[in-house]
Amino acid sequence: MTTTTPDRTATARATFVAAAERRATSAVTWNLVGATWWIGAWFWAIYVAVLALQAAVPLLGGDTELRSAAGSFTAPWIFLFVMGIVLLAQMSRLHLVAGGTRRTLVHGEWRAAAIIAVTFGAAGWLLLALVDLVVRALGHDVRPVDGILVTSGSGTWLALLAHVLASGVLFTTGVLVGHVYRRLGGWRGTLALPLTLLPAAVALAAFEVAGGDGPLVLGAPAWLVVLIGGAIGWLLAAWGTWLVVRDAPVE
Repeated sequence: MTTTTPDRTATARATFVAAAERRATSAVTWNLVGATWWIGAWFWAIYVAVLALQAAVPLLGGDTELRSAAGSFTAPWIFLFVMGIVLLAQMSRLHLVAGGTRRTLVHGEWRAAAIIAVTFGAAGWLLLALVDLVVRALGHDVRPVDGILVTSGSGTWLALLAHVLASGVLFTTGVLVGHVYRRLGGWRGTLALPLTLLPAAVALAAFEVAGGDGPLVLGAPAWLVVLIGGAIGWLLAAWGTWLVVRDAPVE
């Protein structure tokens, strides 16, 4: 006859719960990443077409110098912001009703944001750099845009850092906005928008300051301003999400 001690039972239960939480967190993470890239395939097709048209029309018109494609850098960020809102609205209630916890929901969102930041940010940066490279290969000049978000010369790696951080901040801010609307409803959620958009505003303001377009003059290196501003914005969005979700009722 096998005797099960209370300690052994507690350990087995803890192991089972930990495994279930890992599965739930992983499900949220990869569902968000997969949905973002599945819908994002259509976005990238349209974005590439727009960039190609933006370059082709002036060239066919006889222009010898084009504005860098880096001037179109915000489109993927806006897409990720909207996806954060939309996917959250579809997933959060189902996750909680199916037995997931608020913690696994938020942790999955945080991990998804990190993966999306790296993949979408790098893809957006690489595409803009490729457009400029093709234009130069065709024998035309590319006029740099103001600020740090250029894709060639000394700003290359700084632009990559900005794209990755901005992608993460905008997606996480979208998730925060979505949670606030679900928690407060339409009218109060709209009234709370200035506060919920603050994380993205902090990060983007830091990018502008680093590029010399902001109202402040800082003695810090541009990469450090971008890194700190992006990190603060991202952490604010993640923290705000946890504050809103941690005691949200399951409807």
